[in-house]
Amino acid sequence: AWRETLKGTPLDVTRLPELEIPVMLAKVERQLGNAYRNLGKVNDALEHFQAALTYSIPHQDAFRHAVAVDQGYLYLEATTGDREANLKSAAACFARATTGCVEKGGVKRGLGKTYTLALVGDARVYFDLVSLRGSPPERRRKWLPVVTNQLRIAAKNARLLGIVPLLQEALFFLGKAYL
Repeated sequence: AWRETLKGTPLDVTRLPELEIPVMLAKVERQLGNAYRNLGKVNDALEHFQAALTYSIPHQDAFRHAVAVDQGYLYLEATTGDREANLKSAAACFARATTGCVEKGGVKRGLGKTYTLALVGDARVYFDLVSLRGSPPERRRKWLPVVTNQLRIAAKNARLLGIVPLLQEALFFLGKAYL
């Protein structure tokens, strides 16, 4: 069906398998959410991310984790509302994604990029929270090893996946952790 559409032939919805329509709608809603995120329209983006999740079907775990990462970056980059609340929401989204990407001690097949984006996003949340409210030395001693380990894993994964900008970001924040 997609090949016909790419050739300019109108899409005959009656020929699509029953589950393909919700999957396509979920992908469209996710892309609309990312478009609104890029425009800085937080509420509109959240609305479309939620719609994407409602259209996703039960076995689309990878899709749901990717949407969680998108939501995390939306909250992380939000310039409106309570900054600390946004950062906590971002951390929750990244935690949901990283937890869902791991199974039996390893990253599930096909979720390397999503997992790596979530790790880097979570580290960014940490640094933003520290710059926002400061960090007592005991909290820093507790969380710094966790964050640096996440960033090392993210850098390694980004290198293996060949995603240079993500590798650079992970290494930048890893260097920042030691300042």
